[in-house]
Amino acid sequence: MVDPLYNAAVWGALSYSLGDIQFFTILPTFILEGEALILSATAATILGCAWLKPDWVHPDEHMPRLDSFSEALHEEALKIYFIVILLLLTAATVETGTIFLAT
Repeated sequence: MVDPLYNAAVWGALSYSLGDIQFFTILPTFILEGEALILSATAATILGCAWLKPDWVHPDEHMPRLDSFSEALHEEALKIYFIVILLLLTAATVETGTIFLAT
């Protein structure tokens, strides 16, 4: 969870000196990339908990670590990572469009 906080601090420091028009121009890319970052951290937390504490992720079933990790990967994390990929592709398209329009 340190990486999202670090990225937020860097984004804030980099966007501090921007004017209103420039800030609102890059805001959609910030929002999309930030959401993808938080979702990927969520998926990683789910996978980490499934490996380290399987009873937290699957409280009703007592399963080994590998089975818990595999089930968390296939049932939850892959869906979240698919959404992350879509968000990052959308952010890249928006950023490319912003750069193209700005030049």
